[in-house]
Amino acid sequence: MEEKKNNDLSVFQENLNKENEIINDKTIFAKNIEKETNNDLSVFQENLNKENEIINNKTISAQEAEYYENMENEMENERYINFLLFQESLNEENKYINDN
Repeated sequence: MEEKKNNDLSVFQENLNKENEIINDKTIFAKNIEKETNNDLSVFQENLNKENEIINNKTISAQEAEYYENMENEMENERYINFLLFQESLNEENKYINDN
């Protein structure tokens, strides 16, 4: 009877050991998946950061281009205003000459 108990305990212990080994394997597998997921997320975040930096640089470039275009437009407007003022002064001078 005692031998049967020992055999049953031995089989039970062997089954526990196998289950423990399976649990350990699953734990290792889960940890590996977690590492890969974290690595994937890190790479994804790094790529997002790079894309964001590119977008920021393009935005800054566009803003600079707009700034210089606005400056050119202002200068063009000033030249046109100066031309109109010059033309007005010529007209006044011609009027003065014609009147005298």
